[in-house]
Amino acid sequence: MEKQKITDDEAIVKSYVLHGKQNVGYINLPGFYSREDETIEDEKDIKYDGCANDVSKEIVKLKKDTIAGLILDLRYNGGGSMWEAMQLAGIFIDVGPVASVKEKDGKTHSLKDPNRGTIYDGPMIVLVNGASASASEFVSAALQDYNRAVIVGVQRTVKEQHKLFIRWIQMLCQK
Repeated sequence: MEKQKITDDEAIVKSYVLHGKQNVGYINLPGFYSREDETIEDEKDIKYDGCANDVSKEIVKLKKDTIAGLILDLRYNGGGSMWEAMQLAGIFIDVGPVASVKEKDGKTHSLKDPNRGTIYDGPMIVLVNGASASASEFVSAALQDYNRAVIVGVQRTVKEQHKLFIRWIQMLCQK
C-alpha cells in the first residue's frame, strides 16, 4: 500500500466571464478552505494560503477582461475557516472592522481586516441560499454592512430578489 495525496478540485474556487453588453465576472466558492503547511515549526512562519488568496487571483484574472460587475456565488457553501472568511471580506472592504466579538465578561473588541486596501471595489452581487452557512453568512453580512454587495438568495421573496437584481443591473448601466 502506498500513501497518496488526494485533491478535490470541486472544492476549489472557479471563475468565469459572462459576456454580454458588459462583461460580468462570476466566482463560485464552494467552501472556505485553507492550505496550511503542517511542516512549519515556528508560528510566525505560517503563511495562510486558502480560498481568499485563490479568489484574489481569480479577480485579477477577471479584471483583465474589464468586468463591469462581479457575482460571488456562496450558494451551497457550508462554511469553513473563519480566518479565510475575514480575509475574503477584506478583499472587498478598504478599511475598518469586519466584525466585533463580545466576550463572556461583556468586553467587546473589533476584528479588523488583516490586509488594508481592496482588490475589487466595483458593483457586486453575492448569491446565497438555505445551504449557505457560517463563514458564508459572515462574509455576506460584512459586505452588506459596508454596502459593498447586494445579497440575493432564497431568504428573500422572489419579488424582492427581482427588485434587487434590477437595481444592480441599473447600477451597472450607469457606469
